[in-house]
Amino acid sequence: HPSLSMEAAESGRAAWTAGRDGMALTEIREDDLLFCVDRWPCSNKNNYKLFFLTHLHSDHTKGLSESWQKGPIYCSSITSDLILLKFPAFDRSLIHSLPLGIPSLISIPNHDHLLEVTAIDADHCPGMLCLLLYLTFFHPPSL
Repeated sequence: HPSLSMEAAESGRAAWTAGRDGMALTEIREDDLLFCVDRWPCSNKNNYKLFFLTHLHSDHTKGLSESWQKGPIYCSSITSDLILLKFPAFDRSLIHSLPLGIPSLISIPNHDHLLEVTAIDADHCPGMLCLLLYLTFFHPPSL
């Protein structure tokens, strides 16, 4: 819903960027809980926890290299394979493939939050995803 997206952007929870293909959400911020989509490197002043790569076009990977160590990257299985072809020495343990159409719960390091991510085939190029992100709060039961 566009008005909800603009509301999030205006409140500082999301940052929108204008590109050739229209507006794109590139960051979601909730306190110091930060996500980065298709930006390498993300701002050094931010303490990003999770990284998402929608596809491997060069305009979405500028600054990404095989020396990447800032955190886990979530992408499609095709993009995962392409990362390893483009960067043979890339640390495989940092690449996580998302299943298409099935919500995945991702634990956010050092937080009581889970991120539910549903990857949707964007039908733009091989491996390209649209991402539906839903932040949840998790409080373990008291013992």
